[in-house]
Amino acid sequence: MGAANLTEADLGGADLRGADLNGANLREADLSGANMSGAHLREVSLRRADLREAVLPDGRSLAEWRADPLAGLCTEPEAVERARAAWGAHTWQDCPMHAAHGWVGIDDAPEDKRVLVATFVALFDGGHLADDLRPAQKRAMKGERFGCVQAYREMALPMLRSLRFMKPPGVVTDPLSCSLVPTPRLQHPRLRCGSQAGSTPSRSPSNTPPPTPQAAE
Repeated sequence: MGAANLTEADLGGADLRGADLNGANLREADLSGANMSGAHLREVSLRRADLREAVLPDGRSLAEWRADPLAGLCTEPEAVERARAAWGAHTWQDCPMHAAHGWVGIDDAPEDKRVLVATFVALFDGGHLADDLRPAQKRAMKGERFGCVQAYREMALPMLRSLRFMKPPGVVTDPLSCSLVPTPRLQHPRLRCGSQAGSTPSRSPSNTPPPTPQAAE
């Protein structure tokens, strides 16, 4: 079945022990309960494949892989840290296997680990393993950026929305006549408290000097 297009194939419970699945497209395939012990998964696409209760090539289940995705691949603490630091990269120039061991392909791994490496790559690239295993410092930096966005959403956006319901500056509501009355800064005419519609509103004081009194004759 090498390089076969098995997109959305129903392989639930299938006996795939030792099968040559190299290059196969298993996107969205149903592999639930399938036995893939010893199968070759080099360059296999498992994106959105159903792997529930499936036996993977090294004999482990997907749940066991998720619990410790680097088991058997990185035994030295330094290699584990390098792999974790590169989590999220998916090319042979920067992926966890390259960071941990310097490998640029599956064939660079020891022969007895190539099935394991191919399985890791298929699961990792297929999105079946943990989203982020990077050290806490890098996760904290990512969380800090997310926190700033959250703070903006929680504080700034409600304030911006409330602006839609604010009255124009300098205008208040007259509780008696329900008319708008300008504050002293606004000198244009408006209905005053208690005034009736159609009446002549008072105006602001004029700057024109008072008339000069006439001398008595």
